[in-house]
Amino acid sequence: MYFLKAAGLSVALCLLSFGGPVRANDAEMIAKFEAAWTQWADKVGVRKGAFVVTKNGKVVHSSGRGGRASLAFEMHSLSKAVTGVCVAGLVSAGRVKYSDTVGQIFGDSVSFRDARVAQVSVAQLLTHTSGLKPDSTQRDMGKWLGSKKPRHDAVIKTVAQRKKQQGSPGRYFYSNENYAFLGKIIELRSGRSYVQACSKYVPGGNASPLTGGFAPWGGWKMSVESYAAFHSKNFGAASQIGRAPSRHANAALGGGARYGLGTFWRPSGGKFNFWHFGKHCFRGRLMAGSYAVSWMGKWGVVAAYDVCTTDRQNGALDEAMVAVVYK
Repeated sequence: MYFLKAAGLSVALCLLSFGGPVRANDAEMIAKFEAAWTQWADKVGVRKGAFVVTKNGKVVHSSGRGGRASLAFEMHSLSKAVTGVCVAGLVSAGRVKYSDTVGQIFGDSVSFRDARVAQVSVAQLLTHTSGLKPDSTQRDMGKWLGSKKPRHDAVIKTVAQRKKQQGSPGRYFYSNENYAFLGKIIELRSGRSYVQACSKYVPGGNASPLTGGFAPWGGWKMSVESYAAFHSKNFGAASQIGRAPSRHANAALGGGARYGLGTFWRPSGGKFNFWHFGKHCFRGRLMAGSYAVSWMGKWGVVAAYDVCTTDRQNGALDEAMVAVVYK
């Protein structure tokens, strides 16, 4: 149930580390994307899934596997980008600053045994550099599965009771706890529930009946077309974030890759590539994954599938897609 561990990043990062000319023939590109997806899906055993290709922010191809591509799928950790964009919207509206701290936002409503938590900034939460560790959600999500009742308050309570955080502030550690805090911050600064405040960014999406309890970090459900529209609108070359992601909270991961607003990104061809994987691995209850990527604001793909993939399998999918885009 871990959504792309920090230790498993090297494969995906290096695959997107190089640039090169983009192939010009649209029909050829689309056919190659579909063939690469089909080959990968066959190999990992996908029975039900969906796949879309976008160009310049528009869906130019979609295919379903064991059903229609328009069906709603779990988005897993791709949900973090929804939370990130939602926070960026509050920043743009002047309701929160990336420099605001947990202590400033929560005030006396929560008392943290480890006083350092109060000094954690919104930027650190967005970039997984808060020092919050271990990730209690990896233990608790199983008991929350099947309920849409928000659980970010429960995560915050767990963090508050922790005598000492095991992470180091400023050092990257991928943890859902960060986005649980952001879910609450969105509520406090918007005056609305998390889903109400953020749903305007994902028309056609909603909190999943199965995973909606942890929507801020992994509980949105929608069609791959809806997610592709969200991804293109907010991370495409014409978007505010897509043009200059460094203006928003971000952290360096090495090799030119960075993390911010719920997604990985890196410069490429004078523009930027954005990507993320997601998965839930609850044996006998939910075994599924998702993938979204865009290259230089031009081509992109989104996929959802009924397999809890390994990091190696994720890397293979990413590699197959990159091979289509770059010569």
